[in-house]
Amino acid sequence: MRALPVFALCALALLPAARPAAAQLPDTPLPIRIKAGALLPSSGDTKNQTNDFHLAAEVDLTLPFAIPFGGNIVSLGYSENVSGDRKLRTIPLTLGTISSPPNPASGATGNIYYGGGIGLYFLRVSGGGLPSKDGARFGGYLTIGYQTPTSLFLEAKYITTGEVDGLKPNGFAFYIGTRL
Repeated sequence: MRALPVFALCALALLPAARPAAAQLPDTPLPIRIKAGALLPSSGDTKNQTNDFHLAAEVDLTLPFAIPFGGNIVSLGYSENVSGDRKLRTIPLTLGTISSPPNPASGATGNIYYGGGIGLYFLRVSGGGLPSKDGARFGGYLTIGYQTPTSLFLEAKYITTGEVDGLKPNGFAFYIGTRL
């Protein structure tokens, strides 16, 4: 289990270095973004046993340095279904990077950004008359977003990771958020 964080950092080093997007360069000293939204699992078993809608939230912290050939955004999230036979709680701890195409008018029009990341997804499956099961699974995500000219942004992610007790949080997550 201790080898997973080291493996995650080594695997992230394989990602190309990217210029931080405008969504990650706050105008204030706080390099923090908060976002809330929904995770829509793509697995049929997960949708059938939990629900096809999980509430989700994340906090991103932009590091003042980049890991060589890797990322500079540490994210901590939480998602859980609001109904269904069984509960699936997911807590992702990831390291990622984003970049954006040059846009001289981004101050007036906003700008798109894209990226990805890898990390550990801490899963807990409970309910349904079965004992609870926990596990940490290595996973990753791809993301695309739109940073408005204000501090607000919209973001979509595709998450893929392993399963615990046949359930996995793979699927799309949609967020609305703000830079602090």
